[in-house]
Amino acid sequence: MLVKAFFDESGDIGLGDIFAIGGVAGSLDHWGNFAQEWSAILKHADLDDFHMNEFENRRGYFEGWEEARKRDLLKPLVDLIVGSPVIAFGATFDLAVWNQLSDRMKRRWVDPYLLVFQVVVQILAQISKSVGEGHTISYIFDRKDKFRAKAEDAFNQLRDMPDRSGREHMGEILFRDRPTVPELQAADMFVYELRKYELNQRSGRPRATRWPMKQFAIKEERGQVLRGDVRILVSGIPPT
Repeated sequence: MLVKAFFDESGDIGLGDIFAIGGVAGSLDHWGNFAQEWSAILKHADLDDFHMNEFENRRGYFEGWEEARKRDLLKPLVDLIVGSPVIAFGATFDLAVWNQLSDRMKRRWVDPYLLVFQVVVQILAQISKSVGEGHTISYIFDRKDKFRAKAEDAFNQLRDMPDRSGREHMGEILFRDRPTVPELQAADMFVYELRKYELNQRSGRPRATRWPMKQFAIKEERGQVLRGDVRILVSGIPPT
C-alpha cells in the first residue's frame, strides 16, 4: 500500500530562531476525498489557494479580512485535517544550537534544512503504525529549487544505508507546487502552527497554545540527533 506524505518548511535559517519541517501523511484510503473537500472550502471563500503566512498576516488576497471572516475559513480547514485519518507530523530545530556547533559537525550535516529534513524522512518511516508491513512512503515536498538537489541527495543516501531503520518503507521523493496541491496547503498550515508553537514554548513565558495547534492534539518527543536538540511532534496515529 502506498502512503503519501506531504511536507513544507517554516522559518528563515538566517533569522537564527526556530526552523521546522512538518506535514501530513496517510494512505490513499486515509486521504480519500481530502483534496476535493479542501478545494470546496476554498471555493466557497472565492479562493483557489491557501498560504498560512499570508492568511495570518492579512497579505495578498487576505488583506483587510476581519477576524470573524478569518475564523469562518480557518475552522473548516482545521476540522478537515483533524477529522481525516491522517497524521500531522514534524520536527523543529533551535538554530541557536547550529551556531554553537563545531565546524566538523556543520560539515557533517551541511545545513539545518538537511538536518531536519533527514529527521522527518527517517522518523516517519519508523512509525510502524502509520506505515504498516509492506507499505511504501512517497515523500512530497513543496518545490524549493534551492533545496531540491541537496534534499534528493540526502534522501537517496538515507534510503541506501543498509543499517538505517525503516529504509524499506522509503519509496520516492517528489517536489510539487503548493498552490496546485491541497495536501501541501494543509502541510503549510500545520508547519506554520508547529513553528509558532515551538517559538512560544521556548519563549520563557509561554502563552496559551493557539487554537489550531490545540486541535491537532500533538504528542511531543525529543529526538536523539545533536544531543536531543531536534524535537519531534506527532498528532494522533491513524487507524489501520
